[in-house]
This record gives sequence, C-alpha cells and structure tokens, in this order.
Amino acid sequence: MTTRLPLAALALALPLLAAAQPVAQVADTKGAVTVQRPDGRWRLISSRSNVEVGDTVVTEANSTAVVAFTDGGKVALRPGTRFQITEYRHVAAEPDKDSALFKLITGGLRTITGLIGKRGNQEAYRLQSSTATIGIRGTEFTARLCQADCGTAPVPAAARVAALQGQATATDPKGHRRELASGGAVRAGDLLETAPGAHLGLVFADDSRMVLRGDSRLRLAEFRFDAARPAEDRGALELLRGAFRAVTGLIGKRNPASLSYASPTATIGIRGTEWDAWCVARGSYGTGGSAGASATGDCDQGMLVRVADGRVAFANGAGSADVGAGQVAFSDGPGAAPALLAPPVNLPPPDGAPAPGSLPGTAAVPGETTDGLVVVVHDGRIGVSTPETTLEVGKGETAYAPTLGTPPVRMSTPPTDMRVDPFLKAVDFDAISCTL
Repeated sequence: MTTRLPLAALALALPLLAAAQPVAQVADTKGAVTVQRPDGRWRLISSRSNVEVGDTVVTEANSTAVVAFTDGGKVALRPGTRFQITEYRHVAAEPDKDSALFKLITGGLRTITGLIGKRGNQEAYRLQSSTATIGIRGTEFTARLCQADCGTAPVPAAARVAALQGQATATDPKGHRRELASGGAVRAGDLLETAPGAHLGLVFADDSRMVLRGDSRLRLAEFRFDAARPAEDRGALELLRGAFRAVTGLIGKRNPASLSYASPTATIGIRGTEWDAWCVARGSYGTGGSAGASATGDCDQGMLVRVADGRVAFANGAGSADVGAGQVAFSDGPGAAPALLAPPVNLPPPDGAPAPGSLPGTAAVPGETTDGLVVVVHDGRIGVSTPETTLEVGKGETAYAPTLGTPPVRMSTPPTDMRVDPFLKAVDFDAISCTL
C-alpha cells in the first residue's frame, strides 16, 4: 500500500529538505575539528565531510580546517575558531537570489570569496562578528577576533591626552571604564568625564585641540581622520555636561561640514575657529546682558558660546545665530533660539585650565594590544560596518573595529602575530576545490 503525504505536510517538509542540503565540503583538516548542528548535536569531521546551513565549524587549540563552498568560495580556519554558516543560497541560474551570511564567533580565518557577491546582488555576502560586519566587493582577506592574542600594533586614536589635572575617565561603548593618563588614547565612542576641579587637555589626530573643564561629560560619537582622504573626514562630539574650549584642526578647516558639536540644547557648526561652550542654568543670560552664570551644569538647560577667532553657527529647532570673533551667544534651552548677547557679558569664572593652543603635541604609542576585529585585505575591497558607519578598505590595508558601537578605523600595519600566522600565510587556495 502506498502512503501519500497530504499536500500541506509536503509543503512544510520541502523547506526542511532544502535546508539540509550540503553547501560546502571540508577540503582539509588537521587535529580535532567538529561541527555543531543547529539542534545542538556534535559530530567529528574530516576531509570530504559535508557542511550544511546552520552548522558551526569548531577548531580546537591545535587544529585547523579548510572549507570549500559550492560557489567557489574558500575559508581557512585557524586554531581556536568557531565559524557559523548562518545563511547560504547559491543557484547557478539565479544570481539575484544569492545569499551568504557567516558568523565569526571566535578565532580567525582567511577567505577568498566565490561567486556570491560578485554577480547579482553585491550586498549578498556578509561576515558578522561581535563588533562589526564585513561586506565584500570580490576579495581575499584575513579576519581575526583578537582577545589579547594577536600581538601589538600602532592603534590609531581619535585623540591623546596632552594635559591632565585631577581625575578623568573614558568609558567605551561596552561600558568598560578606564582612568586616563598623560599620553593615553581616546577613541571614537568614548564617553569622557572629568571630576570637579579637574581638566583634560586633548590633541586630536587632525591637530585640533580641546580642554574639557572640570565636572564635565563629553561623548566622542564619531571621529575619523586620514590626511590622504579628506572625503572620509568625520567628527561628531556631544557635550552632555560642563564646558570646554576648543581650537579647530584640519577637519574643520578643509571639510567643515563633516565636523559638528552637539548638546541637548543646540548644535554648533564650525568655520575654522577657537571657541568656548558652557552648559549653564536657564535664565542665566538675556539679550540685554545679566549677572551671568556662576557654575556649569547639565546641557539640557541653557548654553553659552563665545568665539575668540573665526565663526560658528549656533542653532536649534527654534532658530540660529551666526557668532563671529569677539561675540557671545546664548540659548535659554532646547526650545529657545540662540541669540547674540550685548557686551559686556559676564562669563562663568575661570578655572585655571590651560588654553587649547598651549597644549603640547603627543607622540603616537609604538604598539598597543588590539582587542576586537582586525581585518587585513589581500585583494579586492571590503566594507567594515558598525551600526553607525561603514569604512571602505582596499588591497594592502588593515581595518580595526574594537567594540560594537565604535566606528572602525584603518591601522598602519596589522598586529605582530597576524603578520606571521604560520597557518593562514601558508594556505594554498588554488589547490582546494568543492566537489559537490
């Protein structure tokens, strides 16, 4: 007697059958290599083992594996790696439906991409990690999630500490807080805080300078500077409490639209300048002058701006004011338009902090430990993306994404251990193929 499946049951079964089809083949293994199935089951694999969507390939401390995919892509996994095939679809006659989503959970790999991403949809290939996502434009690259095991490298910093009195801290997007010291690095995504009576002097990569005054909080939301790539300039700073004084650097001079300062009360656009900003209580100033503010506070109240040189555009949803050299403007809260104040203006009392222009330059640190995703491009181009931004990286370049929420940056050279990785440097992708 023949048993017939109801049509509804057959319709449900077909996607499951399709998902179980192998999408890659293990070309080579050394040591103990396993696969964890989506249902949690484990199995040992070796050369010619098939790999399916949902599988996580795991190499142990002294093990390696090379996996070849049906589209011609190849991945070499170094020791201590967990690599998941989250999504994969490749049909020769349907290039527009190509899709590949991989996850590098731990460890590192070297890959040469196949047809997915080179034909049809260029956004079809993605390699995710805990800190960033890699998209490709047809390429070969090495990616590694470093956890104090990749050696050292000159890590580009948004700014370095040039002067410090009292206590100042930086908190990264993961919530890790660190004490700042002279010469220490400040990176995009950091939240900076100074104690009452302290001050923090910063020299940025584009030679802009800032002094953050005592009892202040400032978030360095984004900062990207490459002297050879003006089009990629980005600077976004958010004053949340207190006050600072700043001197504009190269970004503000060659690409002013790419640099912005913000607070809950207003935004400030730069035209090449030296200026101060204070967050003060509402009602501290009127258009005809007043007693002025005696202390700073949170930035959801009033905001005072003084320009020593150049010009700034001081604006919010209620209006704007163009503030030139020697002028002072005030906004009495987020719903109050900024307006110029008639002189004389009683500014908040001085606190002994140095002028930004007097800050000494800072020397780059020769080598720091790199924790996070490091990507080295051997051929082609990739895009390294976080929720905020994408960094395009080409042949011979290295990208670094330290934490989720921190914009990726270029490094001048890969970390020391990545330059000499004996397994990944020796992989011969030309000798590897998929027979599925």
